[in-house]
Amino acid sequence: MILEFTLHIGPSFDGKNFNPQGWSLVAPKFTEWAAPDLSLIGKANPFGAFEHLGFVAATLLAFVILLSIFFDAMGTMVAWPPKPAPSTRTATSPMWTVCCRLMPWAR
Repeated sequence: MILEFTLHIGPSFDGKNFNPQGWSLVAPKFTEWAAPDLSLIGKANPFGAFEHLGFVAATLLAFVILLSIFFDAMGTMVAWPPKPAPSTRTATSPMWTVCCRLMPWAR
C-alpha cells in the first residue's frame, strides 16, 4: 500500500496497456472505509450447528471433542516428569501421584 501510494506503480495490465514493472495480479488501492456492522453482536446461537446435524453426527462431534480433551489431559500428565528424563513408574511428580491415586491399576 505504501509503495503504490508513493510510487504509483499500477497493475501489470489494465485492459489496454501493459506495464512490466506493475503489480502481477491486483494493484493495491485504498477503498472507502465503512464502520463495521455491529448488529450481529449478541445474536450468536451456540447450539446452531446442532440444529442442522443429525443425532449421529452430533453424538460423534461430542465424542471427538471429549476424546481430544482426554488426550490433552493425558499428554499433560506424561509431560510433567520430575526431571528431564524418560517417564518411569517411580516418578514423583504431583500429576503422576494424582494419576496413580485415581487409577490404581496404572502403578
